[in-house]
Amino acid sequence: MSAKARDARARLQAAPKPPSQAAARKQGVVLPISSARVLFVNGPNANLYGHTGQATYGSETFEQLGERCRRAAEASAIALDFRQSNSEGEVVDAIQQAIGTKDGIIINGAGLTYTSIAVLDALQAFPGPIVEVHMSNIYRREPFRHFSYISRVATGIVAGLGADGYEMAVLAMRRLLDRPKA
Repeated sequence: MSAKARDARARLQAAPKPPSQAAARKQGVVLPISSARVLFVNGPNANLYGHTGQATYGSETFEQLGERCRRAAEASAIALDFRQSNSEGEVVDAIQQAIGTKDGIIINGAGLTYTSIAVLDALQAFPGPIVEVHMSNIYRREPFRHFSYISRVATGIVAGLGADGYEMAVLAMRRLLDRPKA
């Protein structure tokens, strides 16, 4: 073993160990209990972020948003399945496939938010927390956007914070999953 490798190993072994779950709770800190599996599904036209509607949705591309969310998920011990579809049926299929395989769902239904009872029905069958997220503040936009079928089943909503809202939705999901079960 090289001297450089020995030094790196020694630094790693000397690094302070994270507190146990019990010790962290005594200090008022909540550590992720375990790795979580989360579906982050995006509806129609979300793949156009960064290319169109920059005044509303910002300049980050959908790919950049995905990478940002994956980094937040990794730091939060979440295995994130980040996807998008322009097809209502594929969004419904993704939600149904999450039943029994995912711990939580984050969803930006995009245009399906205001129109899809099928997405609502699929989400109603999901037993875990659901976070609804929107790049824009839908309540400051056209009146037809003020009603969300997804909100009827969402545990919480993040809206109007642009790309930051996507990352915050991941962090909020981690906290929801770490809450003690009643």
